[in-house]
Amino acid sequence: NYLAHTNYGKLLSEDGSTSEALQHFLQAIRIQPVFNEPYTLAGNALVELGRPEEALPYHEKSLGLKPDFHPAQLGMGNALAAIGRPEEAIVHYETALELKPKNVLALNALGSALDDLGKVDEAIVRYQQALQRDPDFAAARNNLAAAYVKQGRIADAASELRTALEDDPNRADYHYNYAVLKNYQGDSALAIHHLESALELDPNYSEARKALEQIRRTASEKGELP
Repeated sequence: NYLAHTNYGKLLSEDGSTSEALQHFLQAIRIQPVFNEPYTLAGNALVELGRPEEALPYHEKSLGLKPDFHPAQLGMGNALAAIGRPEEAIVHYETALELKPKNVLALNALGSALDDLGKVDEAIVRYQQALQRDPDFAAARNNLAAAYVKQGRIADAASELRTALEDDPNRADYHYNYAVLKNYQGDSALAIHHLESALELDPNYSEARKALEQIRRTASEKGELP
């Protein structure tokens, strides 16, 4: 039945089997087309698969069936943000926050959309609000660090990234971002360490590999490497 397909799809999505999960959400829709949740889940899966434009009609359908469904508002915002429409995304994130004011995912996503529009001060407020509610929310902390960099607050950014890495040490991009900041601060040894960590986590991380080669070369020329 449609609930079985929906719930099994959720389990598959949690395990990272997004393509297979999508098929179950679509089957749930075929069985029970007036049940809104599978539309939202299908839309979220499509965004995760890098197909955000295809996600829009699913979120629209879900919102048409249930406009006050918080996950659909958040999902629509994420799909719009992914295709470069942050102004429209913000409307849905703000609606999501009206429905659930303490939702950290919506706060972080709203901050990111504001950041994309160059509203860095407003973005920082949203990231900080998310972290007040969940201090272990590493994604918001990483975004806050990036916003601090835009303001020239390098030391603050490095501090936030260090904490983000403590919360989630298995994110290659966090290691890369921290390495870039530490190299900027003149600590090439620590930068190299974190770039090596990034490449251990993701051997295909071309930006990290390029940065590692460049920092090693520069450090060697300066006699900083043994």
